[in-house]
Amino acid sequence: MILEELLKRLASGRPYNLAELAAELDVDLALLEQMILDLERGEYLKRVELSCSNVCAGCPREGLSDHP
Repeated sequence: MILEELLKRLASGRPYNLAELAAELDVDLALLEQMILDLERGEYLKRVELSCSNVCAGCPREGLSDHP
């Protein structure tokens, strides 16, 4: 099941961006976003807001942000 695959990838702790996840799961980006919302509603995922100090060196999200 695709939702289970999504949860496995997210549980790995590896940082992903939505486009990368959609490609790995072979689903449309809009479908992936809906799947994530469904998992949040079912309390399988919890949204957290992350602040960014724009200091990328050593950050696990390095290379995933829009800023230089």
